Amino acid sequence: MQRRSTRPVEMDMEQKARSRSSFSRVKNRSISPNFGRSHFKKSSRNTELSPSALEDGEVMMDGRPFDKFSGRGREICSVNRPHLRARSRSVTDVSAVNDSDATDILDRSAKNRKKIRNKAHFPKYHFDKTRFVEQFRAALAARDHRSCFYALLRLSVKGGFDWVHQNLSEEIHTLEDTLWFCTSLIDCWKDAFRKENHIARQKSLSWLIGPLSSLLVQVCRTRFHLLCGSEQERLRKIVLSFGECIPAVSWSVLVMFLQLPVPEDEHLIRARLLLQDTNHLNDAFHFIKNLSLQNLLKFEEMISPFVFEKQLKLAADLVKDDPDLQHQFILFLRPIDAKFAYRIVLENELDPKRYLEIEATAKLPTLRWLMQQHKLVEFAEEICGDNIGLQCEVLKMTLRSKHVNEFVFLFEKFGAGAGDDDMIRAYREYQLAPFDVPTPSVDNVNLVDYLTLPVPLLFEPDNTILEQCLNNTTLIGIDAEYKPTFCNFVSGTPAQAAVLQLSSQSVSIVLDMCKPLSKERANIIRGVFRNPNILKLGFAIRGDIRALSATFTDTDCFSLVSPVLDLQKVARHLDVSGDQKLISLSKLCEAVLHKPLCKTEQVSNWGIRPLRKEQLSYCALDAYCLTDLYSKIVDRKLLSSAIKVGSEEIVDDLVILHSMHETISDARCGNVLHAMQESV
Repeated sequence: MQRRSTRPVEMDMEQKARSRSSFSRVKNRSISPNFGRSHFKKSSRNTELSPSALEDGEVMMDGRPFDKFSGRGREICSVNRPHLRARSRSVTDVSAVNDSDATDILDRSAKNRKKIRNKAHFPKYHFDKTRFVEQFRAALAARDHRSCFYALLRLSVKGGFDWVHQNLSEEIHTLEDTLWFCTSLIDCWKDAFRKENHIARQKSLSWLIGPLSSLLVQVCRTRFHLLCGSEQERLRKIVLSFGECIPAVSWSVLVMFLQLPVPEDEHLIRARLLLQDTNHLNDAFHFIKNLSLQNLLKFEEMISPFVFEKQLKLAADLVKDDPDLQHQFILFLRPIDAKFAYRIVLENELDPKRYLEIEATAKLPTLRWLMQQHKLVEFAEEICGDNIGLQCEVLKMTLRSKHVNEFVFLFEKFGAGAGDDDMIRAYREYQLAPFDVPTPSVDNVNLVDYLTLPVPLLFEPDNTILEQCLNNTTLIGIDAEYKPTFCNFVSGTPAQAAVLQLSSQSVSIVLDMCKPLSKERANIIRGVFRNPNILKLGFAIRGDIRALSATFTDTDCFSLVSPVLDLQKVARHLDVSGDQKLISLSKLCEAVLHKPLCKTEQVSNWGIRPLRKEQLSYCALDAYCLTDLYSKIVDRKLLSSAIKVGSEEIVDDLVILHSMHETISDARCGNVLHAMQESV
């Protein structure tokens, strides 16, 4: 038997022409069942033969040359001429079949069937919001609740959500029978959701029930009391049939307001389902709160989902009205978040003696950090208070760390009642031989490497000297130091100012804000802060002014400051740091004045008196360096470039600064900015 050659057959121009005529006859013809599966290979692109390619003796596929000797480019093919039937069937000799033929062949093989993915090609949908709104209003005018519902359903897509939220209530309230119309809309929703199988339409339906149920709640609150007894009972029966489709929060409000006869077991089942879904904890909170289910649910079953998702505020509000549950919740939070548990004690004005252990657990981390900063002696008495257990823990902590001087000072401060036998023995041993117990040394700071105060410092000068020093200058730096807030667990408590620094280029003044402010001194400060000829400098000055206003609420001397320049915002537009958003005053001084500020006294108890010499020097230098920075920036012509780059941000600070409200505009702002640019 003669073996058939597998070499591709060379065709002359006449044979190619005959093959070309056969394409039109076999293009739409189904493939013969005898066609082998091994010769079939699906391609992602259609094969097209160009007439020019046939004339030149080359085959083009998608505009590119085709290599008939390679295995690439093989397509689903149908052989027309007998002499071209071979194992290797080239596109040169065959024509591509249509999609239906390919599907028939692929159905014969399970392996190839997986390669076909049916993709639905939907035409591009154009959302016409105006037309749908007009349809809704026309149906509403005709009192056709079904047409109204389907018009709302068409608006329940991206682009129509806002209109439904903002205008649905106003449009429906124009009807006289609003209450019954709303129930008809929800009834239409139930029928549509039961019949609809399309995924996209189900999403729109799931979203639309929210606005419809909220509308029903609003209408019931305004129209229910106008109904007679029989109509009220009829409405209760209708709303009761909506229980499965109305969202949980709206349903709880309707049950509470209409006094629907719903068994408690159904409420508990729904509450447990909401608690299991972490995305609906807010709905679970309102559902349980509205129906008063706190005592019907198990404590851990109700509280654990909120705690695990770090929704402690919601959990605290949930048990706020029940003292027993609140006490149980505080004890439950102790190993998880003792600070938040102690905050609940302070915010609800509970008996602190009942929660001394929780107070100690919440405050110990702060005390350890203060001991590392060598500031424990300044704050320990104020933080510990009368908590003997916390005092004992502090003494043990200093003794274990071998901070002997701090241990002795605090032991004498707290008294012998705060210590046990081991502490009393250690205290007596230190009295007999203090040199035998070493104390960790603190690194001394070399002040040569830091900025120092080159001008006189005045602490609490007379009002005459104060007025004379402040009114004889055109530039004043303002800064304030606050009372410690390490253990201020109550949220929203404003900072309290302890020290106010006012510095010119020739003198730095420190005023004690822990004592009452006299009327005469308040008038002097008011005149300086509102003097248009004196430019006030600050670094994040808005917080300082707010703290001063919160400290002295009986005076308005800190309520208005003009004109103001915040050097922190100026520094963001100067090339002084890699990250301008996080630049500090010390870094700005190092960049412009070539020396940083010494921050060893930054963590200080500014509420105790008398203030140490180091504290006075530190706070006075903070205010003086602002005037020095301003002068250096102006001399180097850096301020004009900063104003050009961030003019809008800096101009806002040159406007009158109102401490407790938004910034108030003033026409003098433009004059100040113009004068600064001229000075540059």
